This record gives sequence, C-alpha cells and structure tokens, in this order.
Amino acid sequence: GGIFGHVETYFATTETNGRGMLHVHGLMFFEGNLNSAELREQLMSDTHLQSTLITFVESLVKNEVDETLTMPVTAEAALGLPHMRISQTDDPDQFREELYRLSNLVAISRNMHTHNATCYKYNRGKDGKCRFNAPWQLNPESTINEDGILHLKRLHPMINNWNPFIAATMKCNHDISFIPTNSKFLALMYYITDYATK
Repeated sequence: GGIFGHVETYFATTETNGRGMLHVHGLMFFEGNLNSAELREQLMSDTHLQSTLITFVESLVKNEVDETLTMPVTAEAALGLPHMRISQTDDPDQFREELYRLSNLVAISRNMHTHNATCYKYNRGKDGKCRFNAPWQLNPESTINEDGILHLKRLHPMINNWNPFIAATMKCNHDISFIPTNSKFLALMYYITDYATK
C-alpha cells in the first residue's frame, strides 16, 4: 500500500530550476492499471467503476482549499510550516483532522497560483494569457463524460492540484494529476524525458 495505494512501477527525474532549486518530475503506474482505451470503454458502461475511480482520484488529487483556516498566507508566515507537524496519535479522527488542517495550510501557502513572469515566458507579445491556463474553470463535481473521460471537481480557480499527504509531509509546492488519456500521457512523457535528457 502506501499513500497512493499499490504502485506497480514509477519513473522520476530530478532537475534544478533557474534558481538552483531541486524538483522532481515523475509518473506512477498503479497495479492492475488498464490502458486508457480499456479504462474509457469500461467507464462508459460501468457506473460502479465510475464511482470507484472518482472516489480514488478525489482522495489523491485536491484542487480546493479551506480558506477559513487561520494563518496569514505570506512567505514569512509560511516559514513556520516546516515546524508544524501532525501529532503522534492513535485516534484516527484526530489524525484526519490534523492532516486536513496542516495539508490545507500548506496548500494555501505553497500551491496557490500567482501570476508572474514564468506564466508568460513563451507568450511575449502574444495573447498575454497565463501559459498554465490559470485561473482554471470551476467544476462543482467530478464527472465522467460520454467519452469515458474523468473531469475532476474543482472548487478553487487558482489552486494547483495537490495531495494532502505530500503537503503535510514535504510542506512544499507540488502538482499532481490523474492522466486519463493517451495524448496527455504522451505529452507528459515527452516533457519528462526532455528534462531527463537535457
């Protein structure tokens, strides 16, 4: 098991950005994973599989935050995040509550998209839109369309996809996605291998 369930294999590469900060690009493949065509075909006819997939992906990928939590969202306040931790408790309800609070605070301070020069790096003189497409379109609930493609619930227009366990343990900016189509998978593989072979 683990936070992602049963992972059959993974691929990751580490690189530095322009400021020398290390970061990882990676892919995980789950045990029993269907190829995207088989998955889409089954999703179009199996409502139980639809519900199971939505529940699974929503448990791993969040794109909403609880902004009622009290902590100033400034770089200075975020410096205190590395010292925050979940208490060692045998009470599962207390653990879930602390995980929820800490992971949301991290996501608010680390995963909130703000436009900067990187957003327009390849758009100079063009349409002036963010290359990451933020703000993202809201979606009140996760759905699977008539083509068997999952469209994940999104309740905040400016939060990058995040995972509660990564947020609470690593306390850093991260992005996590479910890749439901061959075209998205191939684009991501190209992106990652391009970095790996720089």
